[in-house]
Amino acid sequence: MNGSQLTELPDDSEQLRPYVVNLRRAALQTDELSAVGTFSDCFLIRFLRARDFDLALSLKVQDQCIPSWKILIR
Repeated sequence: MNGSQLTELPDDSEQLRPYVVNLRRAALQTDELSAVGTFSDCFLIRFLRARDFDLALSLKVQDQCIPSWKILIR
């Protein structure tokens, strides 16, 4: 399945599960994102959909957004 087909699936689809698991694993291995501790499936799916389920691009966007959000929350 390609990214546009995956985007059409509901959040709880089993076909999305491997992408969510891989993004979560990759995010928790980065220095900046590991401090967050955990990410919900819904949160991760938003990043995956934004980048047509490209794991590397999704992680890059997530890595750029999280530090910005931390500043806003403080």
